[in-house]
Amino acid sequence: MHPPYPLFVVFIAELNKEVGTTWPKNPTDVLDSGNYRCIAENKYGSVISQGVLLSFGSIGEFSNVPDAPVNVKAFEGAAVDCSKLYFKPAVKYNWYKKDAQQFVRPEYQAYMFISQNGKLYFSEVTRADEGSYFCIAVLTGINQYTIGTDQPPARTSLPIPLVVHDQTPKANWGPVIQNEFIAVFPKPPLVDLDIRMECFAYGTSITEFKYYWRRENGTLPKLSYLMDHNRVLIIPSATLEDQGIYTCTVTRSSSARDEKSVDLKLGAKPFFIKPLRDQHADIGSPLTWRCDARASPAAIYQWYRNGELVQTNDETFIKVNYNVLLITKLDPKLHNGMYQCAASNIYGTSMSYAFAPHFQKFPMMSETRASLQGNLTLHCRPEAAPFPVITWFKNGVELSTSLSNIVQSYNGRLTILNVNAADHGTYTCRAVNQFGQAEDKTKVTTIEGTAITTAPQDQMALFNSTTFFYCQASVAKNTDMVFIWHFNGRPIDFYRDPEYRQVPGDQPGKSGLYIQQVNFAHTGMYECQASTTMNSDKRGGFLTVVGPPAEPAGVQADSTTVTNSTVLVRWTENLDNGHPITHYIVEAATYYERDQWTVVIGNLPAVLTIHTTHEKRYVLVSGLLPGCGYRFRVTAVNQIGHSPPSIPSGYVQTLSAPPSLAPLCIGGGDGKVGDLIMTWKPLTPEQQGGPGIGYRLYWRRHGISEEEQWITVSED
Repeated sequence: MHPPYPLFVVFIAELNKEVGTTWPKNPTDVLDSGNYRCIAENKYGSVISQGVLLSFGSIGEFSNVPDAPVNVKAFEGAAVDCSKLYFKPAVKYNWYKKDAQQFVRPEYQAYMFISQNGKLYFSEVTRADEGSYFCIAVLTGINQYTIGTDQPPARTSLPIPLVVHDQTPKANWGPVIQNEFIAVFPKPPLVDLDIRMECFAYGTSITEFKYYWRRENGTLPKLSYLMDHNRVLIIPSATLEDQGIYTCTVTRSSSARDEKSVDLKLGAKPFFIKPLRDQHADIGSPLTWRCDARASPAAIYQWYRNGELVQTNDETFIKVNYNVLLITKLDPKLHNGMYQCAASNIYGTSMSYAFAPHFQKFPMMSETRASLQGNLTLHCRPEAAPFPVITWFKNGVELSTSLSNIVQSYNGRLTILNVNAADHGTYTCRAVNQFGQAEDKTKVTTIEGTAITTAPQDQMALFNSTTFFYCQASVAKNTDMVFIWHFNGRPIDFYRDPEYRQVPGDQPGKSGLYIQQVNFAHTGMYECQASTTMNSDKRGGFLTVVGPPAEPAGVQADSTTVTNSTVLVRWTENLDNGHPITHYIVEAATYYERDQWTVVIGNLPAVLTIHTTHEKRYVLVSGLLPGCGYRFRVTAVNQIGHSPPSIPSGYVQTLSAPPSLAPLCIGGGDGKVGDLIMTWKPLTPEQQGGPGIGYRLYWRRHGISEEEQWITVSED
């Protein structure tokens, strides 16, 4: 029996209870940064979700004091430091020389290298390299963490002079690996992040150096790939099994070489080896639960029942010992409920949970084409906890792991090498864990020539996030193939549009197109074209960008509806950008404080703004001050976030009325015999209720009966 659909509870500013999502209003670093969790409840109890970290990115300013020139001798190696800059969480560096038309392009200038540490390196400098260099730092996230803006802030340093001093040219020298390499990023390197290892050598730049990587007592990780003239080794979504001693070797000829090694050790947020299982036990009997998690450094454990911390308590027959929970005498009144184990270390906390495999999020394509004599990779991507055991079948028969042209990886990837006609058929992926199993399948057809095997799929991306289109192709051996990407029929220019980043097709399992800081202009059809000299294949997928709604249009205050405290405000609904508008926020500013906006209606349900006779939305704004000029603006809200405020309406003035407030701070004293000087705080212009404000002062003697009337002070 499946438990009832849970109720989501989140402790934060606003909550969409239907989908269990939430968003802070006008978030600030001081008030809103931190870890958030939600609690799901049904009749069986409560469980706590995994946490999500809300952090605020920021970037400082470069100093307005110029950096000292970098003085180097010709025909030697050099490094130019980027000026010091504060940032959080990360930045991406670029460099240009003299002006923005001369960006440093290491892909075309192999003797130059831009490190993740921000420095610009030269394997050998000449007089041609002398000049002023500018460092650009762009705020970015780390891996899957994004920066919540469609235009991430960037800073450009003051010019940093590189001065080259002449000396006699050296004979062929090097390579000599620079002291700061091998460099490993991010710091610290963590499991599940993309690990970047850099290697760079000084030496004569006439002959291009060749870089090689190896791992002691093993091969490089299966999913790893090289880039930037093989000077950079990337390990995507690193695992603890990827740890080890890595060596970079640089050669210039058969005899000139240098090498360095680094011991890669990864930190890991705890993850569970096996889940807690449901328990049905006799009343009065004991029960022992063990929680097993893997982490680096080792984890500490806590136990929760229905979302509340469980501690050793003799009165409730509970003993907690590290990762073991012992209930010595079960009592349904004390112990029934949902139990979870929390494993924590310096890198975070993981909550135990479990569910059967499914393919709802990442289904396989119904049909896949493979090129004869090429390679084919099939992806099996179930969601499950714990991670399932994956088995592949062809035409209903389990595939043997001993086949020479079949490579099966633990994470579900199946690679067929040197495809032949016998490889066509229906391939089924079966995922199994303790809680169930699921299957997905694809029909493989073999063809001659180039064939896209993993095509871009239609997908939906959240505004300001990063999305990825897979594109893999199969081609005969010893055939050169290039990938060309098109957006709405036009080739993508990766230099003019840096938000696009292509992952080359020679990187197994990762070839495709990244789109960073997605915005609504990226909505459209993306096509991947795999081309050889013989033929080409093109497949595409449509990207739909969802996000906060567009700002309301045509806001106006209806002057025919004005009273001394109310006015009817109308506007036109704009695009909802993929999620229905749930409510509106109406703000007002007076003529006297034109840029001081005050919320007059803070949570106006969208259904209450619908007009029965025309398309415009409307609301009656009340509580306005009489005799005061107002203008209004409206913000739309959906489950993703807030729109920008609308363009303000024109001013409209409420009808005049007697002042509703009395003067404050009445006081005084001093004066001559028989006279008093009285003072008070006058009403502000918007409190006066209209033109012609005046004041009447009343007095009566102290200590007399309360029934005695007040006397008006004459104007004389």
